[in-house]
Amino acid sequence: CSAKQLDTSGAKPVASEATDADTKPAPEPAPEPEVGTLANPGPVGSAVDSKQYDGTTFSSTFALTQANANQYVADANMFNEAAPAGMHYAVVTVTLTNTSADAAKSVRPGSATYDLAIVDAATSQTYPSKIIVLPNDIGGQPEIYTGQTATGEVAFLVPDTATTLLIASGGVFVAL
Repeated sequence: CSAKQLDTSGAKPVASEATDADTKPAPEPAPEPEVGTLANPGPVGSAVDSKQYDGTTFSSTFALTQANANQYVADANMFNEAAPAGMHYAVVTVTLTNTSADAAKSVRPGSATYDLAIVDAATSQTYPSKIIVLPNDIGGQPEIYTGQTATGEVAFLVPDTATTLLIASGGVFVAL
């Protein structure tokens, strides 16, 4: 469509070069992805709230305490396997708090961490936890009841090339 303008030199109408494209508003920027997604992981130290099959709720926080833990794992137990070439162990400290309103419901820390994985943010590749004997293994912690907290370690094998790691728990991603 062309619009008419007023020619100030002689008051005769002239055609404008304006088009429909010129009159459309600029597109709005895409919304920021939801926090806790792979595209926008929660910041370091973010709590992840979870629910067990029986309705018991708990909160978890994670800290990368040993980025290259090969020696730590070797020293922890003579039967722990060495990391294969191109891989290394990473140890994450997990803190679980039972937040259930039902005081009779407990959380078993080892079971509560069964779905943990480390994610390489650059490739989106996931790496599940490994069964390794650690000095403070989360699986060895006693069950916790409402208001109680358990802290322990989980080991993962990750590639040497992975530099930005996330923890994935129940579909929620948090930076390490």
